[in-house]
Amino acid sequence: MTHKSRNAPAMTSFCWCLDERCAGDVIDRLMKGADIQPDTGARATAGDIANAALPVTMSGNVAVVSIDGPLTRSAVYSWWSGEALSTGYDALMQTLQTLMDAPGVRGIVLDINSPGGSVAGVQECADFIAKCAAHKPMGAVTNGLCASAAYWLASATGRVYATETAEVGSIGVVMQLVDARKAAEKAGYSVTVMHAGKFKAAGSAYEELSDETKAYFQSQLDALHEIFRSAVASHMDVQGDASEWGDAQIFLGRDAAT
Repeated sequence: MTHKSRNAPAMTSFCWCLDERCAGDVIDRLMKGADIQPDTGARATAGDIANAALPVTMSGNVAVVSIDGPLTRSAVYSWWSGEALSTGYDALMQTLQTLMDAPGVRGIVLDINSPGGSVAGVQECADFIAKCAAHKPMGAVTNGLCASAAYWLASATGRVYATETAEVGSIGVVMQLVDARKAAEKAGYSVTVMHAGKFKAAGSAYEELSDETKAYFQSQLDALHEIFRSAVASHMDVQGDASEWGDAQIFLGRDAAT
């Protein structure tokens, strides 16, 4: 399949819950379909969890779900190799439903190593995780990175465990807009953007970003940020000034609990 037909459905959001340190690289790889090595961890194949969409291993009666890499509404695939470049929220929800329906699964742990991902679909996925956690014991664990949208999902379990050197947090939202006018001029062509509706072409790479348009996008980001912080505060029973923990700070695992 072509890059467009495989990746376009998952790449419809301009807003991302990503660790800013790697946001540019992650978004670029997802948009271009660069290769990432597929997960090679063992997949549970026995009994009633054989059809789980994501890798699952069993530790006694506890199912451990591997969530690795960027997160998107549905998985993005490499146009070259066909391998998944991201974990889809839809695949995670399908996996959790399979585990919820499995009588032999008494508890669920989300094993996360992710910088975060797309805003589109994350709240719905987090709400689904919270519903599952109300019926079976759940928790999330990381010994690497659990940031932004990944932490949104982790917090929905109500229990987040991190090693001392793991990194968690980054409760924020980012948007990246490109000004391509100089590049177009250098290439010898100009682009005229025509639209109906005041903000229909807002963010176009071929029009100057006005103060009004910046304010328009900022209001969206602020609204999403507030939804994010409210969700984490509710799921994790966080008290105190949200600016102390919810302004996109990254915490080491040893410091996160305080």
